[in-house]
Amino acid sequence: MKKLTLLLLFLSSVAMGQTVKHNGYVIYYNAKIKAPDSTSFTLTPANVSCGAMKRKDTFHSDPLLPNGPQVADFANPKQPDSLQIDKGHTFSFKSASCNPINYKECFYVSGMYAQYHGFNNGDWKEFEEYEQSLAAKQTIHVINGYIGIQGHLKAGEIIPAYMYKAIYHDGAWEVFCAPNRPWVHGHKIAIWHKTAAWLDSKTGLKL
Repeated sequence: MKKLTLLLLFLSSVAMGQTVKHNGYVIYYNAKIKAPDSTSFTLTPANVSCGAMKRKDTFHSDPLLPNGPQVADFANPKQPDSLQIDKGHTFSFKSASCNPINYKECFYVSGMYAQYHGFNNGDWKEFEEYEQSLAAKQTIHVINGYIGIQGHLKAGEIIPAYMYKAIYHDGAWEVFCAPNRPWVHGHKIAIWHKTAAWLDSKTGLKL
């Protein structure tokens, strides 16, 4: 636990911009890329114990980042579903929905990345469901972020090349990293496994 606390302090220290603390998660926001360098949160069994909740999309800007991303920034021309650019949660609705404050704050676009729909509703969703299955049994810690840039939205937000999710459970970090591409769906997520040392080398983290 001491090592985890030191890691979270390290995340704050290396963030290129602003550490934005919300009720259920922390955004390490970088104004240069109009997106987080990373986000982090803790999930407990209580966070995922309320059963299926009906989702109502209420995306909005972050009141703690008045000059941050806006919902309209993510507007894009109509494309085939897998090619659409989504507002990709890092603190997912299902992980947030048991708490009314988290429910609201998970829809802040400051904590999201531009993700292809095929990925956002595909393997990234599988990563989220996996973290929730772990949290149902124990307290876990999660760090999300990006590696590389493949483009930008018109308003300036990056479109990540790769997305990672690191989950601390059972005394160790489990790391996934997958391409943010339309075809990344329908896979067994174990194919995206990476080591903690690999992620450290790519991001500067010290897992």
